[in-house]
Formats: sequence, structure tokens, C-alpha cells
Amino acid sequence: MTSQKPNVQVNDLIAVYSPSSCKHYKVLEISCYTNFPDMWIARMTEVHKQ
Repeated sequence: MTSQKPNVQVNDLIAVYSPSSCKHYKVLEISCYTNFPDMWIARMTEVHKQ
């Protein structure tokens, strides 16, 4: 996933909303873009919330 939001770190949970559902993901790895410190790319895994 690539996004723009400051202060995202490994182990953070991110909610991704669509019109019909919401999925939660845990950040496994993250790298920030050099020219844009608040823009990042991450490897994540889906977390099934109960």
C-alpha cells in the first residue's frame, strides 16, 4: 500500500473503508519516500477483527 499520512509505524493498524465493508491491516514493514517524508509505502497483512 502507498499512502500519505505522517507517523505511521510498524505494527500500526490501518482501516480501509469501501462503500460495503471495512478491512483492517497491520503494517509489517514501512519505507518513507525521500522527497516526501509523510508519504510512505508499506507491506501489510489483513487482520480479521471480531
